[in-house]
Amino acid sequence: MKLPELPVPLRQLLGPTVSDYFIDYLQELMQLQREEVVQMSMTQFDRRLFQEISGIRLDMSEMREEYRSGLAEVKTEMAELRADMSELRTELKTEMVELRADMSELRTELKTEMAELRTDMSELRTELKTEMAELRAELKTEMGELRTELKTDVAELRSDFASLRADTSTQMAHLRAEVKADIAGVHHEISLQTKWILAAMATFTVLYPVLSQVVARLLPA
Repeated sequence: MKLPELPVPLRQLLGPTVSDYFIDYLQELMQLQREEVVQMSMTQFDRRLFQEISGIRLDMSEMREEYRSGLAEVKTEMAELRADMSELRTELKTEMVELRADMSELRTELKTEMAELRTDMSELRTELKTEMAELRAELKTEMGELRTELKTDVAELRSDFASLRADTSTQMAHLRAEVKADIAGVHHEISLQTKWILAAMATFTVLYPVLSQVVARLLPA
């Protein structure tokens, strides 16, 4: 980087030759300073890089140890798991053998029970057929008797209904005759009462002027 020129008063004070030497000196100082800065930066970078690499190596070592420890634990657990699986396989084989034996016994028992059940079902079917036949015969007999009883009851009801209708007709005829007689008596009484009322009104109409004159004479104003 080139330095700017010196101010005119300073250049006039120092002179052209001294000014040029002074500028060259400043440039050399800047170059040295730049190199020192670069060197310091490189040194700090190397130191930082070394620290980071050392930290990474330490982390890698710790991770390697953890991996080895974890791998050993996993191997131990896998060995234990294989042992457990072997024991479980042995137990399962034993249980499967026992289960097959139990299934065989159960199958035999089921066959025996099914045969007995078929025999019982056949006997029950025969008994049901017999009972159903007897029940049908009893129902037919009872239905015949019930039908005969119903016919007799219906005939009696019809006879009673005819007698009731005849009695009702006779009673209605007597009732009509009595009602007619009562109505005729009422008409006769109404006619007599009407005649008496008309006679009384006529008498009152005739006697009212006479009574008015008698009262007027007896009670002069």
